[in-house]
Amino acid sequence: MTGKMQLKRGMFRNEERTLFKKVEQEHDLFMYRMLASPAEDIYGHCGKIRFYECVYEYFMYAEEIDRKHILACLKCSDIMRTLYEVYLNREYLDYSTFEKVRELLDVLAEDMERCSGA
Repeated sequence: MTGKMQLKRGMFRNEERTLFKKVEQEHDLFMYRMLASPAEDIYGHCGKIRFYECVYEYFMYAEEIDRKHILACLKCSDIMRTLYEVYLNREYLDYSTFEKVRELLDVLAEDMERCSGA
């Protein structure tokens, strides 16, 4: 476990640990790619960077994450990218607060249920 993941408190189930690890790895790769980009590209992606940072903070610091959100995220090969696509495809969604991120995760979970026929 890295130092960042130790910021979360309490005991977690395997699926939660798996989720945190996947989110952290995807965030770190995104950050590395952004920082390796030319300045104008970074500036052009400022909205996407803000999205990734806000959603990452939610996963790292939220006191409790709904089990349906965990399971929906674990079905995604790229959690953050998938959430960003969900956000872009629905004008009413936001990510600026933990409550707004939970709404975004609700939509993801609903989409996953529809796709699986559940």
